[in-house]
Amino acid sequence: MFKQKIYDILKKVRDIKKIEEQQNMIKCKDCNETGHRTKRSRVCNLYQDDTQEVGTSRKPKGKQSENTKRLKKVAKYSHAAAEEGPSQSVCSSCSLPGHNSARSKACLNYKPSKAEELQALLGDNATSCTRKIKLETIIREQYKQAMLSKIQTVSEQVRNIMIRAQLFVNYYIISHSNSAVDKKVFTQNFWYAITQLVLQRAPNQKSLPSDCLESWTSFSSRFNVTYTMVPKVEGYSHCVSAACVTTATTYNNNIVECFEARLKAYILYNIKKKFEEPDSTILRKIVHQYCYQHICGGSPEWPEDIPELYNEKKQEIDEICQELIIIDIPRPVTLQSLAASPGSYIPMLATLLQKNEQENIRIATNRLDETPPRLFPLSPIPSTKWRFIDVNANALAAFSR
Repeated sequence: MFKQKIYDILKKVRDIKKIEEQQNMIKCKDCNETGHRTKRSRVCNLYQDDTQEVGTSRKPKGKQSENTKRLKKVAKYSHAAAEEGPSQSVCSSCSLPGHNSARSKACLNYKPSKAEELQALLGDNATSCTRKIKLETIIREQYKQAMLSKIQTVSEQVRNIMIRAQLFVNYYIISHSNSAVDKKVFTQNFWYAITQLVLQRAPNQKSLPSDCLESWTSFSSRFNVTYTMVPKVEGYSHCVSAACVTTATTYNNNIVECFEARLKAYILYNIKKKFEEPDSTILRKIVHQYCYQHICGGSPEWPEDIPELYNEKKQEIDEICQELIIIDIPRPVTLQSLAASPGSYIPMLATLLQKNEQENIRIATNRLDETPPRLFPLSPIPSTKWRFIDVNANALAAFSR
């Protein structure tokens, strides 16, 4: 009953918004002009494109504009075209130059996705809705037991595969943390190739960094990271592929969305030690307006409306910044540069983590009454919990046989 009430309320809200859009009744709450809702719209007079600004990567994804998200996506995938070049590619399906496979829209054998087919049938004005229901309610009785058993088996197998893949990739990132890590590590194709190594199959070497196989040989000779699927469920590859997409996004976001927060937290902790009774509000202003901008190649501005006590410590604060400026990372640090090459910022994060670990050891060894700096993982930590698997149409067809 309550769910139905919620659905009715949401439907009313959608209908009201649709009527407002048709009658041009939408009013911006920031500039009071019609035609858009907030200043995050590009047509608003107060719209600001912060993609190229230093110090905006800490914004939650929900507060990032659509243009920012689009440019991040463009930067993330632009390196593949820049490295390979369309003229050097030959399609494995139609044998024509200019693309790699039938997944490219330029291929004669290109098969449209389900979303593209629906758009062609329904047009651009169609609205898609998602309804959440239990899987058991949509499976016919004669298929229920067998399908649920296969889903549980695949969930466990995908968990075992991805844990082993993550353990190796974390080892690879840590062993290369002194220099920029290859961009391929943050792509779906790389992760799928690693799962093939885990399953003792030959991967697509184009998706791997040049020294990855050598690292795998060294790692697998010391640890039992290979896995054999017993029983082998037909259609499991669709679930593994979906897990690779999720994992690649997680590793990418671990740097892109967290870099600014971790760097600012490190600077703030070290600056606080310079004062006996510091004002956190003033220190955060110094970190945001001056230190972070100074380290990341922005436009540093020392706050003017602060007590003289803090101005006297400016030289010591500059020394803290100088220790990090010498680390080689792409500058200026913007959302677009972070998305384009996340691995290039691992040396900075590794340095911060090393210094934080040293500080934690010092405090613990000397039993000091101090709050140690918070440690963070250089790469996401593998989870032993049951994995949610993506049961798409292809996997569903395979599981029901």
